[in-house]
Amino acid sequence: TETIGGKRCDTDLFYHGTGSMATSLILGHTGEFKIVKAKVGRMLGDGIYLADKASKSAQYIGDDGYSRHSISGSLMIVEASLGNTVAKRSNVKNCDSVFAGRKQGLRNNEWCVHNPKAVIPRYLVQMKLD
Repeated sequence: TETIGGKRCDTDLFYHGTGSMATSLILGHTGEFKIVKAKVGRMLGDGIYLADKASKSAQYIGDDGYSRHSISGSLMIVEASLGNTVAKRSNVKNCDSVFAGRKQGLRNNEWCVHNPKAVIPRYLVQMKLD
């Protein structure tokens, strides 16, 4: 994983869920992440949204945004370097990623990583949920 600010901080595996149409936009021909303005999931600003639970990311695999029934899309397992992380519910300048979890009123942890080079897709799982 590429370093952020000269340091490898909090590098770990995370999940990212997206619709099947968005997968090709996000990964393009290179297989590297690109930040695409999303219809849903922008609570922490623009960036790549990651979770430490597959079930959280699987909620976003539909092409029509957040859903839990009759959807198909991609669940990615990625390696990410979070860098300088701040815990907020809004986009914050001078940080590499924004975190929200239970203290911010959420059931699950999630991160928004601003630098697409800090996130490397390792596995791509095509899913269909009925």
